[in-house]
Amino acid sequence: MLNSVTITSNRASLTFDLRSDDSGYIVENIEGLGPVKAELTSTTYASFDGDRFQSARRGTRNIVMTIKISPYFDVEALRDRIYAAVMPKDEVTFQVNKNGSLYSIAGYVESVDPVIFSKDPKLTISIICFQPDFMEPYASTVIGSANSETVIDYKGTIPSGFVLTLSKADTNAVSNAYIQSIANGVTNRYTFVGDILLGAPIIVDTNVGSRGITSSSYSYLTHVDEASVWIQLQPGPNKFKVVGTSTGAALKWSLVFNNRFGAI
Repeated sequence: MLNSVTITSNRASLTFDLRSDDSGYIVENIEGLGPVKAELTSTTYASFDGDRFQSARRGTRNIVMTIKISPYFDVEALRDRIYAAVMPKDEVTFQVNKNGSLYSIAGYVESVDPVIFSKDPKLTISIICFQPDFMEPYASTVIGSANSETVIDYKGTIPSGFVLTLSKADTNAVSNAYIQSIANGVTNRYTFVGDILLGAPIIVDTNVGSRGITSSSYSYLTHVDEASVWIQLQPGPNKFKVVGTSTGAALKWSLVFNNRFGAI
């Protein structure tokens, strides 16, 4: 059950209770909370029937919220309160409270359209979200040590990248190092070539749009096997481990990720 929605801009925050009209606002409808339609591309061949699939992607999410304003309240004041919080071009966060769990998505206000000269006053807010996934507002963190498997139970419905930090209390080299995840019977591996030196933590970011491997003490961009995969956490259990051979202090890791959801 959806309990409430909150729209937050850099000027104000408005919460609309979906279970009560005591505020004078009655949320009539919210479009755009379901799965975003896929955009499929294919290649046509003159001598073959049908097409050959090439790729699939999801486009932007358009959330359209229709709000009735109770005529038993000060209609103009309630309308002005919305204007004070959201206007076209504003960057906003749209947050849904579903059974006590919070799901957030960032977007830009496309339009704020009022129906003023009517005995049934209402207002429609359109928000374009260029990244279509809802996310939990707080990141999850998992920690572990090398050479032991940890099961990460990923709650999201859309695969998610992560930020992995590798650290060691000494500077002894780590050899034969790789990162591995097994989900839904598929094994993905990110393999280092040669020894890695942990004079400073190594940070591996597998999130789409910010992928990379960084360290303040050394560049590892050329020390990654060409067959390596940018690992994504998959819905359900993920058998995750970091493997490496070294003497001295243990190789430790921490992994930070956000649960992503394709629909509410």
